[in-house]
Amino acid sequence: ISFPVARSSVALRPPRLWASRRWRMPPTRGRRNPMRPADRLNGYVWILLAAFFWSLIGVISKICMNAGVSPLETAFWRAAFGGILFLLHAAAHKGLFIRARDAGIFLLFGVWGVGVFFGATQYAIKLSGAAMAVVLLYTAPVWVAVFSRLLFRERISPRKLSAIGVALTGTTLV
Repeated sequence: ISFPVARSSVALRPPRLWASRRWRMPPTRGRRNPMRPADRLNGYVWILLAAFFWSLIGVISKICMNAGVSPLETAFWRAAFGGILFLLHAAAHKGLFIRARDAGIFLLFGVWGVGVFFGATQYAIKLSGAAMAVVLLYTAPVWVAVFSRLLFRERISPRKLSAIGVALTGTTLV
């Protein structure tokens, strides 16, 4: 299976082969960091904006639920607006390319990976409150690592283990 990324294609391989390959930076012609300071600052601004808008999920969800909007409807509108913005951005940058044979996996990911996730997040906010839902949301990478080990026998490297420790420590501090 291959997933188009912008204008290129990345082939999926079993997880154990991913670890054996190292990604390498393109040559930088003697410079340590090829990014200009303005580009780096621009990147930080986008990261901060993403973090800010991500932090509004619980607040906006609570406002919607208090106004009588169901969790699934909130999830639908969140996915719809996100999908529209994604398509506009991809079209503007000519990065929208999906082969017909890959359309099924993208549809499956969209329905299951995004739709069910958004719906589950909204129901978690409704049933346990925004704070608990956010804790569950931010520990998602830890759960992925644990279930990857249990279901796919994926090795938890020392680097992954330290990342899990940092994530759990950060969650505890919150």
